[in-house]
Amino acid sequence: MEKAFILFMSGGLYFMVPLEHVVSVESRESAEAMELSVFDFGQACSLCDRPVRAPYILVMCFQEVKIGVAVEWVEGIKELDENDLYKLEAPVIGQDNQYLDSAVALKAMKPPLAYVLRMQVLFEKLQKNSEAILE
Repeated sequence: MEKAFILFMSGGLYFMVPLEHVVSVESRESAEAMELSVFDFGQACSLCDRPVRAPYILVMCFQEVKIGVAVEWVEGIKELDENDLYKLEAPVIGQDNQYLDSAVALKAMKPPLAYVLRMQVLFEKLQKNSEAILE
């Protein structure tokens, strides 16, 4: 069964969010007018030492909570067969990256892998990480 995802880059890695959780992709300027909490994805997930001026904001919703996530690049929508996803487990998944669910190989892309996010865990992580909120 195919499922649609938004593919984006942050901290030099590709990540995927199920399309059903993405409300919109905004510029940083238009997201500021939306009055929602915007988090630096790279900093919140320890991919970057310091905040990066990420020009794209993914407006996402999970269980009626809406947030913005600043990312460096939005590649677009990818349709994937769920059988192509490889579930990540210990020792790959540890205390700091429990927001990752699975990985998928991306042909002709560098880096050649994308990580699918676990939305509930990601939202909990972001909401506890006030240092990653963009001003």
